[in-house]
Amino acid sequence: MTGPGAVTYRGNWMSFNLLSGDHVAWGENVSPTVYGDLTESLYVVFDDVAFPPAPPRSDYWVAFGGCPSINDFDVLAPTGPPCSEQVEYPISGDAAILAQAATNAAATTARCVLSGHGFNYIRYEIPALDSPPHTALDHTEVMRDILVWFENVIDEPISVDPLALANRLHNAYPNPFNPTTTIEYSIRERAHVSLKIYNVAGQLVRTLADENQTPRVEGFTVTWDGNNNAGQPVSSGVYFYKLATKGFSQTKKMVLLK
Repeated sequence: MTGPGAVTYRGNWMSFNLLSGDHVAWGENVSPTVYGDLTESLYVVFDDVAFPPAPPRSDYWVAFGGCPSINDFDVLAPTGPPCSEQVEYPISGDAAILAQAATNAAATTARCVLSGHGFNYIRYEIPALDSPPHTALDHTEVMRDILVWFENVIDEPISVDPLALANRLHNAYPNPFNPTTTIEYSIRERAHVSLKIYNVAGQLVRTLADENQTPRVEGFTVTWDGNNNAGQPVSSGVYFYKLATKGFSQTKKMVLLK
């Protein structure tokens, strides 16, 4: 961090200090859980879950593979604005990822992101909090959000036929049902998605989804257990389930028989 290029980088594009080149020696776990700050995070649309002690709607993952002798992760610290902490280690509270936007000589904004660990080490390892469960390949979602922060327009995943992705709401099954029914749907692009159930009076009964989601070829599957948002069973009758996402809204009917 003392070479001419590093000094220029730190002076012009990323105002930070390297607190430690070894996260384990700094007191962190070998494979630490890292999480973002809602007020500053690049990833506020990444995962809408709460993982204490992070704020609600924080973004977290396990930096899996850190090793005291092989895969040491850097511990970083911004030295002041415009550099800001995006993701931090849980024990020390120091930064794992930094970001900074600064004006360059061409009077345009230059954006930089600095990570203390490689993206190949990002793993989701807390299935009880993941909904839907994530896979080891979810580090690609971190990269996607960084690319969006770099003001790139992200189209459909390049490995997926765009024709395979569409906004669809399938019929609930079984229908009529007792005590549970399954609802499947798919979305065309990454966007906010809500799936809600209403009674015949138009009153909200249950929210099954209300979050940002990334399209999947296999789509999404949720189950309604016949309870309302308070966890109380609802009465027999006709109910409507509505899917709403970017540029799409559809409502279908189902019947609960007891």
